[in-house]
Amino acid sequence: MGKTRISRATKKFAIYINRTNGFLQIVIDPTNGTRLGLTTQNVTDWNSKTIAALITYGKWGDPLQKGPAVNKAMKLAIKNFIAFAQPLLDIIAASPNLTSDDELMFNVVGSSNRANPTHRTDPIEAAIYTKLVQVGGGRMRAKGYTTTTARRAGLPPDTGADSVKRYWALSTTAINGPATYRSAGVVSEVETGASTIMEFGADNIGQYLNYWDQWYDTKNPKRGGPISERQVKLIS
Repeated sequence: MGKTRISRATKKFAIYINRTNGFLQIVIDPTNGTRLGLTTQNVTDWNSKTIAALITYGKWGDPLQKGPAVNKAMKLAIKNFIAFAQPLLDIIAASPNLTSDDELMFNVVGSSNRANPTHRTDPIEAAIYTKLVQVGGGRMRAKGYTTTTARRAGLPPDTGADSVKRYWALSTTAINGPATYRSAGVVSEVETGASTIMEFGADNIGQYLNYWDQWYDTKNPKRGGPISERQVKLIS
């Protein structure tokens, strides 16, 4: 799937689209969208698609409305918004007016605003050791460590790694999951930092998470560390 700028985790997705839409709707001259290379129609479409997705998100978060149909609609809304937004995010990332604040806002990495961008090619040698802590309600906190004896989660220093790339899939039992991270049905996500929340929703409680992790460098997308062995964790 490549680098994911927009999280597929429902709550993170909603926060992202709400935040970025607000940024694009600020009334200034020139607008943030124009400054970053978007057209007026691009910004209008971003707004309308955000509103539609947030309506679905409101239903998803309402216990009286949430169910299989709403869950399916929420997943489709996320998928469709990401497909719409990725080409626009490419435009934003390539903008000569891109600032570090813009990069944080849209979760993109641009080089045109840097005088001397660097492109590392050496592999990340550090291995990752991930611990999953149940939060409840179909949520887990994933913590990445550089050694098995480390007391705190943290990125490997002096490697250029700024995130974790996770490959994962769900299965009904602990033994019938995908054999490798390249198996059909396995998806990948890039999560900034060493400690993140994974949200699977209450409807996936009782399923098993199969996952593989590696340290990752979003500034040089071809750089990644060794991929961990498959781990399996019950979602509760």
